Amino acid sequence: MKVKYKLKQYMLENNITIYYLSKSTGISYELLRRVFNGNRTLPSDELIKIAIALDYDLNLLK
Repeated sequence: MKVKYKLKQYMLENNITIYYLSKSTGISYELLRRVFNGNRTLPSDELIKIAIALDYDLNLLK
């Protein structure tokens, strides 16, 4: 399963919005929306910011 799908599932299960994630990471809402809609790849530096904001264990993405 792709990383963005795992993150999206985690966000749905925990009622986390893209807006909240944008405010928590400093990544623009539009860029995050494009990532989760499949129109943009997720660079590793942004993945790390998202994992920190969500308190998400990156080992779960293996």
